[in-house]
Amino acid sequence: LFYKGDIAKWKKFANSLLLRVAMRISNVDPALSKQYVEKAVAKGVFTSNADNVVLQHELNPQGVKTNPITSTWAIKEINGGDCNIKYSKTFIDQLKNNNDPRLRILAKLEGSGDNTPAKQQGLDNGALEFPNGGNKKLLSDPNTSTVLRTDAPTIIMHNAEVQFLLAEAAQKGWNVNGTTKAFYENGVKSAMQMLTVFGNKVPSVTDAEYDTYIAAHPFDANKALEQIGTQKWISLLFNGYEAF
Repeated sequence: LFYKGDIAKWKKFANSLLLRVAMRISNVDPALSKQYVEKAVAKGVFTSNADNVVLQHELNPQGVKTNPITSTWAIKEINGGDCNIKYSKTFIDQLKNNNDPRLRILAKLEGSGDNTPAKQQGLDNGALEFPNGGNKKLLSDPNTSTVLRTDAPTIIMHNAEVQFLLAEAAQKGWNVNGTTKAFYENGVKSAMQMLTVFGNKVPSVTDAEYDTYIAAHPFDANKALEQIGTQKWISLLFNGYEAF
């Protein structure tokens, strides 16, 4: 199911998991964290989206080979956009206000099928009622043409996460064979490019769009951890534990 038996890629996956666990304790036991972060990097972690761990799903049979999260959501809950589960305003505004080209891929108004970024609207966290006179169809849903397809793949771990982990380690001055800026930019580009795994029904993010985005939101050493954390959070959509 993963890598078709390629042991070298499995080793990269194991080392990348070690990197994730080691960074998890970086503020609690920096010395131990540094030891295992550098060990993982020396042994070889993800370097491109070709290393991503992706579980492919199929359209049939329902409940067996379909995506267990998206298929139930898409079939039973989405209800043409007239549903109670919506993107949060926090997430939509983050992408919308920063002209993030990923928004057209990740979200749409299911009722009308409109994925125009300017029209996307999230629901306030903790909202007790729906705005717009209770018209749920004016709020953004996960895109059923891409991330909420019933056969949408599950991304177990991806290169973008690894690049952001390395950026954080580099920011701490650890030996990870690169700079914070380079790892950060690699992470953003990788996070945008990996969305091709969800198919071609929505145009993928181009290199020019990435260049425009990163020029408008350049790496700032004074806000490094905030930028890294924000971009990592965006890239971990549907991976709730890691995003948290």
